[in-house]
Amino acid sequence: MKNKKRFSIFVKMGLIYGSVFAVCLTLLAAIITVINYNNQKKSTLTLSEEIVNASSRELGVWLNTFIAEARVVASNSVLKTGNKDLIKDELSLIVKNFDDSHEASAFIDLNGNYITAEGQTGDVTDRDYYKEVIVNKKEFFVSNPVISKISNELISPVIYRILSNGNELIGGFMEPIRLNYLADVVAGIKIGKNGEAWIADGTGMIIAHPNKELINKLNILKADETGYRGLNIVGEEMIKQKKGDGLIIRPDGSKNYILYSPIPNSNGWSMAITLAVSDVLKDSIGSAKTASVITLLLLVIVIILTLVIAGTIVKPIRIIAFAAKELSMGNIELKGIDQHDKDKILRRNDELGETAYAMEGLIGYLSEKEEIAKQMSTGDFNVTPRVAADTDNFGIAYKNLVESLNTSLFNVIKASEQVDVGSNQVA
Repeated sequence: MKNKKRFSIFVKMGLIYGSVFAVCLTLLAAIITVINYNNQKKSTLTLSEEIVNASSRELGVWLNTFIAEARVVASNSVLKTGNKDLIKDELSLIVKNFDDSHEASAFIDLNGNYITAEGQTGDVTDRDYYKEVIVNKKEFFVSNPVISKISNELISPVIYRILSNGNELIGGFMEPIRLNYLADVVAGIKIGKNGEAWIADGTGMIIAHPNKELINKLNILKADETGYRGLNIVGEEMIKQKKGDGLIIRPDGSKNYILYSPIPNSNGWSMAITLAVSDVLKDSIGSAKTASVITLLLLVIVIILTLVIAGTIVKPIRIIAFAAKELSMGNIELKGIDQHDKDKILRRNDELGETAYAMEGLIGYLSEKEEIAKQMSTGDFNVTPRVAADTDNFGIAYKNLVESLNTSLFNVIKASEQVDVGSNQVA
């Protein structure tokens, strides 16, 4: 045992219990972090989904006001005449009631020629809205964005058919929506710190976005060509007028959740919100740090409690071990052990108390044998060693030894007496 490396029970308990609790608390902190992240993600995405759905509905209502407005204007008795001179003057009165979201409204005849309230003219036979309403005879049509032939602005024309008093198609009323106004509307929709709202038309082209450099330049169906990953897949779903969500990666490598919803009354438009994954993680990371600090504090508390408990166990064991060692070297009186410590251990109502009590009995047993040996060393053999139990081999042997010595001494005395008698007879 002298050359064998020893580890105190105090150290072992600290290491074992500390390690076990460290692992358990770390796992608990990890589980709490994962649960918190999932809950945070779910609540954030649910809120974002509600916002994108509500916003798309609001935009649908907003578009419907343009459609309803165009319907009212198309039913104007002056426009029904088809007389462009009269129509020009009538339009100048009508557009006074329009706000800044309107561009130059115009009357379009069956040949695709238009005239505005300001008297500007031109041809729109190349436009899809002309083909849909004038050629294909649809009641109304919301066009995908085009560059205005009047202002060179990006607009989305709303056109409504005009029927004569004889109920014959004579043209259409075009009411263009300025998309920079629409971009300002979506820019006001905020989700988190870096969340963005934007709109893509039925071809996948972005027509409204807080970053104006993307408007009419980035087509989400071809976004993979510009470094976006996953956006083209989401785009395929968006042009199908589906609701949903997905995960995309920007060219800078940042990950974003995207939620999208179709816009009613539009030509396949969809509203979308992108939300940085880092924003979702932010709160959960803060919670994880808090959980880590709490875990560390709990671990320190557990280790301190473990060491305190270990101390209440280790000290008595050390005293008992010291007593056993002293007994092995013949120190039956156990000099060097404080009586207060001995009494304290004896009062314990546990296994250590039982061990100390048994050790006390052993000391009494050995002390009894010691007293007998001292008495016999003075020549007093009139002793009777006590045998504690049938299994007390040492006591039995000690008793037999005393009896044997007494018998031998008796025989020696008797032989001596016989020698004395013989000597007297010879004399």
